[in-house]
Amino acid sequence: MKRVAFYTNLPSPYRVDFFNELGKNCELFVFFEMSRASNRDEKWFSDHCKNFTPIFLNPVFHSAESAFCPDAIAQYKKVSPEINVVCSALSPTGIRLIDYFIRHNIEYSIEGDGAFDRPCSWLKGKIKQRLFGHAKSLLYTSEEHKKYLLRFGAREEQLFKYPFSSVCDADIELGEIGPLKKGSIRKSLGIDSDRFLFLSAGRYLGLKNFESVIDAYGTAKIPNSELIIVGGEPTKEYLNVIQEKKIKGVRFVPFVPKQEFYDYLKAADCFVFASLGDIWGLVINEALANGVPVISSKTTLSAVELVANGADISLFDGLDVRTLADFMIRYSRMDSTRLEKMRDQNLRVIKGFTIEAMANRHLEWLDTTYFSSTKSRQK
Repeated sequence: MKRVAFYTNLPSPYRVDFFNELGKNCELFVFFEMSRASNRDEKWFSDHCKNFTPIFLNPVFHSAESAFCPDAIAQYKKVSPEINVVCSALSPTGIRLIDYFIRHNIEYSIEGDGAFDRPCSWLKGKIKQRLFGHAKSLLYTSEEHKKYLLRFGAREEQLFKYPFSSVCDADIELGEIGPLKKGSIRKSLGIDSDRFLFLSAGRYLGLKNFESVIDAYGTAKIPNSELIIVGGEPTKEYLNVIQEKKIKGVRFVPFVPKQEFYDYLKAADCFVFASLGDIWGLVINEALANGVPVISSKTTLSAVELVANGADISLFDGLDVRTLADFMIRYSRMDSTRLEKMRDQNLRVIKGFTIEAMANRHLEWLDTTYFSSTKSRQK
C-alpha cells in the first residue's frame, strides 16, 4: 500500500471526515499548517483523526487561514510519501513545498475546494502557471474552477473532477419529515411551529451578504413568517437594515455544532443563501441533504454546480433584493406536492455529493493516475 500525503491548512470538520473515509483504503498522512484559526469558532474544528496520521507543522507566521511553516520539508522527508497532494498550493508553505518538489523532480498533485476565474496580478499569474504546470494532476470541483485552472496554464490531461461535500451518507435525511417530528424539533429550538421559517447561515462577513437576505425578507412582507440567521452576534450593518426598514421577525443565533445546525435545517421551510463569492458553499450541500428547498445566489458555486447536476435550486444575482423577495414569496405559497417533488429530486442529486462519494472519486483518481496508468481517465 502506497503512502499518500495531503498538505492542507486546517483540520476543518469536513476535511477530517473526508480524510477518515479515504484513510480506510490507503496509508494516509495529513500535514496541517495550523491546528486552529482566530477567525473560526473553536467548536468548528475537528480533532477526530481516526484513519490517518495527522502531522501538525510549526508556523512562524500566519494569516487568518494559512501559514508559513519552515519545517514542512523536514517533516515531508521523515514520512517520505510516494504520493503528494497539496491542497493549500498558494499558501507560503504550499508554494515552498511545491518549489522543493519541482527542483527535486518529485511528483505532486494540487487539489482545491474551488475558485473563480478572475484576473490577478502578472506576478501571481506567473506563480500559478509554474505551480499548476508542473503538477501531475489538478483536482477541481466545478466548471468555474476548471476555467480558472485552464486560464493559468493547466492542460486538459491534468484535470480530474471530484464532488466536494461536508455531508456523509448517514447525514442525508431519508423519508418524510412529518409535522409531528418537525413540530418537536421546532419546540426544542424555541421556534413557533405555525410560522413559515426562512433560514440562512454562515460566518458574519461582508461577502456573505446577509444584508440582502434581511432586506429581501422585509420587502417580501410574508405574514406569519420568521427569518433565522445562524452564525454569531449580529453586526451593526445587519441591525441597521432591520432598524431603518422596520423589519420584524428576524432572529440571530450564535454558531452551533453540525448536528444542532441540522436540527435548524430540518425545522426550516426554506434555506436562503446570498453570498457574493463562495468558491463552493458547503451549507448548500447540507441544506439539500436535510430536504430543505434552497434559494441561492449565482455566485455560490455549489448551487450552480448542483443545478447543473439536476438539483432544483432557485438562483438569483446576490444583490438583487427584489428577485430574492419574489422567490421568498413564491416558496412561502408553494403547495406540498411541489415541495415534495423538489425535495425528492434534490435528495437524489445530493447522494452523489457526499463524503463517501468524494473519497470514492479520489480512490478512482489514485487508481487511474498512480496504480493503473493504462486506464483512460475520467473527466
